[in-house]
Amino acid sequence: MDGAQLAALGLGVTDTGAGLEAILQLGAPLLNPLAQRSIPSGVFACQEEWLIPIEPPELAGLPPLSLAGVHSRSELEQQLAEGFHRHLVSLQRNGGELRSLGLAAQVDPETLEIAAWLEDPPFRFLLAGDKRGQLRLAEAVADGQPPLEDVGQPFPLSDFPSREALSAHLRSLVGQPATTGEPAPAPAAALPAAIAYRELLERFGVEAWVPAGGAIDVVVTLRARGILYRFAATRVAERTFRALIAGPEGKVWSDQFPLDDFPGVSAVAAHALGVLPSEVELLAPGEAER
Repeated sequence: MDGAQLAALGLGVTDTGAGLEAILQLGAPLLNPLAQRSIPSGVFACQEEWLIPIEPPELAGLPPLSLAGVHSRSELEQQLAEGFHRHLVSLQRNGGELRSLGLAAQVDPETLEIAAWLEDPPFRFLLAGDKRGQLRLAEAVADGQPPLEDVGQPFPLSDFPSREALSAHLRSLVGQPATTGEPAPAPAAALPAAIAYRELLERFGVEAWVPAGGAIDVVVTLRARGILYRFAATRVAERTFRALIAGPEGKVWSDQFPLDDFPGVSAVAAHALGVLPSEVELLAPGEAER
């Protein structure tokens, strides 16, 4: 859509030299609930059939507005209002989920973006939310190591029903940082020693059982075609688990399943990674760091 067509919809259009920008005046201003500030208009970069929000800070990063089939300014206002209110709902949801994981979430009153630190010695992970309801690993800091920024792909927090599962995912993202050119630190060396499930069976016996409401978190490190991955599963109901597989580039698989239907880590990993089961090697605790 060109500038004349945008102007015909009632938008103010400016050619910045780098492209068109459009100003959408809102008939019903939006409200920043934290700053108690009215938002009477938005500035958008024009890209073919899309308007990408760039100003003010509360709107920047919201999903682009589609121009396809739009015949009036009010249709664009409705798209913007729906995207803005979805973001406010996601802020509340992510804030509640972060608090349930024991993390202190903070929302910037200017940008309406959420952030939280997760302490997992020797790491400190900064999680930052986007305007589409997802989180990303914005920064990872470890003693004696240069900080890593914007690692992996954004992910929905709902994929991680426990702090342990979220920590396992974040550690997998920094397990082989490609940006430093140096060997990655070994997180497990500074953490309390992991306990293999076979040792639990040896110590407590096969007759031991977990109460129906007891937490179960399972982490398996695996290697496929020379790349390390982590499988992490958390019980979400009596015999139902939610699990994911993550590697250096982020999550590659997640699903929820009844325990009785689970075919095994090797089979699931092979299917998720597109390799043969024989190419999946399950590693004992600490073996990946050797």
